[in-house]
Amino acid sequence: MYTADFPPAHTAAGQAALTYEVLDDLGEIEALSAEWDVLLEQSPCNRAFSSSAWYVTACRVTPSLSPHLITARRGAALAGIFPLAVDGGAKEAVFPSKMSNYNDIVARHDDSAAAVGLLRHALAGPKPYEKINLWWIRKSSNAARAARLLAAAGAAGEPFRVERDYAYLSLPPSYDEFLKGRSRVFRKSLLRTQRKARADGLRVRELTPDDFPPSQLPETFLRLHLGRFGERSCFQSPGNLAFARLALPLLFARRQMRVFALLRGEEIVGVDLSMAGATSLCTWNGGFLPEVEGWSPGKLLIDEGIRRACELRLREYDLLRGAYDWKMDWADRVREVGRLEFTAR
Repeated sequence: MYTADFPPAHTAAGQAALTYEVLDDLGEIEALSAEWDVLLEQSPCNRAFSSSAWYVTACRVTPSLSPHLITARRGAALAGIFPLAVDGGAKEAVFPSKMSNYNDIVARHDDSAAAVGLLRHALAGPKPYEKINLWWIRKSSNAARAARLLAAAGAAGEPFRVERDYAYLSLPPSYDEFLKGRSRVFRKSLLRTQRKARADGLRVRELTPDDFPPSQLPETFLRLHLGRFGERSCFQSPGNLAFARLALPLLFARRQMRVFALLRGEEIVGVDLSMAGATSLCTWNGGFLPEVEGWSPGKLLIDEGIRRACELRLREYDLLRGAYDWKMDWADRVREVGRLEFTAR
């Protein structure tokens, strides 16, 4: 661990100067978890992908990476977190998990000073890397905004590069309005699917930590996911498997992830894991038993996720990476997501 005073590019009048600290010990980083997640709730960042649980678990299951988490404080108050890790072989700083769909600097949406200061410190402060390579960045993110401000000030070039489209649905005020906005063919198909499921004793509901033990979630999810995808599953990787077993109970218990289940009687036969965004639900991964495929479990689970997102008055239902045809059956918009690359000075 080391600390440094490093003046940010922008400090509002009357605002205390930021100080920076680099944490490279997972024990010290875990001790920051409660403070981290309080700040996360005030930020525009995804509540799961940018959480302390996600970062700590990713570092723990990826031995090739070393934690390099940078904090910014105003006095004793935590103002920002840049959750980096160092790949010593490549001599680069990265976000530690390839399982994440959105990465960012954790700071309040109106605190450009903290985001810019953290990026400047990562570029010019003491460091064990030669470049910074940040994947899955939204153009509206704290990190992208900080990069644009540094470029405008002449401190760095514009480093953003689009890599992939993400499909998402801009939500109306109610679920009924969502249905009214869909085609007649879509509505009839969905209603037919719902009727068939009910007639055959299937139902969908959201699970909560009060009625489903978080400790049971990983094996329930993995059984259904591997049943659906088999050898094609990303969880065939030992690292990803370990990540799921460690991170999912924490995310579920902390309500940073919502879980929708398809039930046959009391048996869970399908599941969808949705990561909580600041103003969205993001369907991330799921699965179902092969024998229930004829009831269109994916359609039933996505519909329930959209219904719940409307009840929560969220702005988006996000289908994440890839504007595939089946996603565009639900989505009405596409956003460009990319990466930021820097040469550290």
